Amino acid sequence: MAAEIDYASPGPLTGLDGVDPAVLAMEADELAGVCCPVHGLVIQPTDAEALDLSGERFAENQIRPATRPR
Repeated sequence: MAAEIDYASPGPLTGLDGVDPAVLAMEADELAGVCCPVHGLVIQPTDAEALDLSGERFAENQIRPATRPR
């Protein structure tokens, strides 16, 4: 039987321990305001080529934890 996944807790790639609190500080009055920074952090796979990302850089898109610098 597969283990249960707790989606309410961060996983190994999404944990933010060690991230400077100033980076995470935001004053959003609405839930949508919390989501806004994502637009600058996430790209679609089809956009990687237009951004001149190297194949090596794009290949690691699913293995870099949130706390590791670019």
